[in-house]
Amino acid sequence: MLIDIAARAFALHERLGARRVPVELRPICEALGVHVVRWELPPDVREVTFRRTIAVSRGERDIAAIRHLVAHGLGHQLLHAGNQLSFWRCLPQGQVTVRKQEAQAELFARHLLIPPAAWVEEARFRSNRELARRFRVPVGLVEAYARDVIEGRFRRGMAALTLPP
Repeated sequence: MLIDIAARAFALHERLGARRVPVELRPICEALGVHVVRWELPPDVREVTFRRTIAVSRGERDIAAIRHLVAHGLGHQLLHAGNQLSFWRCLPQGQVTVRKQEAQAELFARHLLIPPAAWVEEARFRSNRELARRFRVPVGLVEAYARDVIEGRFRRGMAALTLPP
């Protein structure tokens, strides 16, 4: 499943030509018919996805975090269509599904925002902080992506992807 999720992000890069960094999310959202709005959300909620809309908290000011939240919401849109907003009535066994869907959306977000070819080119000579600035993502996303590479969580469609020396 993890390989399929990374491959779906890669396929989106290929289909929409989103290979330059930082990856522009607006054309991707437009091509997918997804609208991004800013809403007042409860303090512990940063993003909500429903129908063809991703709502990002107005309280979120950091552009890297906003880009991450939009990409995360796109992951939900593409991977979990019809399941959004169902978490509010989860039973204990349903919470496992929510955690799984959140992990899948996170995986999709980092692979959408960090194209494999750009990672290979950029990661050899830069620190995580420099990579985060280059890709316009939070440092934690770069660290998670690096763990994906080290742990070999994705392969299909990314044969050129290798761990930098």
